[in-house]
Amino acid sequence: MNKPVDVFFLAADSSRSKAYAQVMQHSGLSVCRTLLLRKQKVPVANSTPFGKASSTVDKIVLPDLEIPLVETVEQISDKFDIVENYGGIKRSGIIEYLSTHRPKLVIYSGYGGELVPEEMLGLGIPFLHLHSGWLPEYRGSTTAYYSLLNDGNCGVTAILLKPEIDNGDIVARKRYPAPPSGVDIDHLYDNAIRADLLSEVLAGWMKNHEFEGFVEQDESESQTYYVIHPVLKHLAILSTS
Repeated sequence: MNKPVDVFFLAADSSRSKAYAQVMQHSGLSVCRTLLLRKQKVPVANSTPFGKASSTVDKIVLPDLEIPLVETVEQISDKFDIVENYGGIKRSGIIEYLSTHRPKLVIYSGYGGELVPEEMLGLGIPFLHLHSGWLPEYRGSTTAYYSLLNDGNCGVTAILLKPEIDNGDIVARKRYPAPPSGVDIDHLYDNAIRADLLSEVLAGWMKNHEFEGFVEQDESESQTYYVIHPVLKHLAILSTS
């Protein structure tokens, strides 16, 4: 496993963070420190036969959601801290925490729908976010399903966060095939493809502690999507059969 550098993993206790941590472990990647954010404990959807960490789809490692996040974090982190009863990114001392430790890069895997505040982005620390969608064409929510309907595939974009939603500079993009029928898209496949690109981007960054290049998003090409209607979601799932 690569020696930890000044990379922080800011991770909600979620299926996405589990995917990120497990793929980092699988790829031999590690971080200097993890800050694990925990709300009140909520049940996680049961994993399917496709959901074990040893399972792959087109060489994409799928997470095992039954493994507690803290177990994997212990393996990939030199140090880690836990925020219990997490009450929001502005109210949990995270800005002060980052100001104290000053990492060179933050891998961001927060709770869905929560935006990183401008004050935190103003610290001058790059926040790496993996967006489920080919930016700038697929901004917003549940874009994996819209992409399946429109293009028959999925996309992931690695961006450095800015205050505007999904509007950061692009450091990498990758298209992925539609998942096989029966694979849970929300908890497994969507998180797995994000984690796959994360491992590639992070491995590249660790070579020189910088990204190979940046692409500014073209606003004229942007399209924002909102939470998909259940009927359209069902049709997108059927399209993978």
